[in-house]
Amino acid sequence: MAEAANAGDELAISIFHTSAQYLGKGLATVIDILNPELIVIGSVYARNENLMYGVMQSAIEADALQGAVSVCKVVPAALGEAIGDYASLSIAADLADRM
Repeated sequence: MAEAANAGDELAISIFHTSAQYLGKGLATVIDILNPELIVIGSVYARNENLMYGVMQSAIEADALQGAVSVCKVVPAALGEAIGDYASLSIAADLADRM
């Protein structure tokens, strides 16, 4: 889907924009409730920030409290595709400590 969107396919771009809009609306709620300074997102967003950032940020700015938005930054996860591996190892290590 990302390859098609990056190649200019209008349907694929529309799908990414719809996903980014819902992501932004969800993050706006998180921002309003928790008032974080930083939100780190992996998975599809981390791989396709170029397709999602603008629409997501617009939705956040439209739905969240402006004071909270001004101090919160949304960034892609630096671990990239390895995030699932680290999460699995973290759980395994925690379970091993409990035994």
